[in-house]
Amino acid sequence: LKLLVTQGKENIQLETQLEETVSQLSEEQEANERLKAKLDEKDALIEKLKGRLDQKDARIKKLREDMVSGASRLAYRMLGDE
Repeated sequence: LKLLVTQGKENIQLETQLEETVSQLSEEQEANERLKAKLDEKDALIEKLKGRLDQKDARIKKLREDMVSGASRLAYRMLGDE
C-alpha cells in the first residue's frame, strides 16, 4: 500500500512537471513565432531598401554618363570654335 501511495505521489509530481514543461514549451514557441515574424518584417524592409539602393545607383550611373557626355560635347564645341 505504501508503494502505491509513493508511486501515486511520484505520478502526480511527474504530471505537474510535464504540465510545466509543456507550458514552457508553448511559451517558447510563441516567442519564437514572434521573433520569426519580426525577422520576416526586417527581411522585407531590407529587400525594399536594396531595391531603392539599386535605383539610386542606376540614377547615379546615368547622371555620371550624362556629365561625361555633356563634357565631351562641350569640349568638342570649344575645339570646333577655335
